[in-house]
Amino acid sequence: RPITREEMDGLRDEVPVLVAARRLEPGEAIVKADVAVRILRRRGLAPFMLEAIAGRKLRYGLDPGEPFSFGFLKEPESHD
Repeated sequence: RPITREEMDGLRDEVPVLVAARRLEPGEAIVKADVAVRILRRRGLAPFMLEAIAGRKLRYGLDPGEPFSFGFLKEPESHD
């Protein structure tokens, strides 16, 4: 059957985002293996941001499948 206009509108809202691949605890440093890409309607960090978040520590815990956002990340530590 042909796709309806409503179905097409719904597809436009789905984007690839970075999500937790497993339960992540507050203060834990993110490694690439902790991150997966999922197509979601919710907004989150785009896959090209993986390098920017690798090594950063979490302010809050994330459950598996929960999207990453910069609000969940602590500021990078300076090495002065």
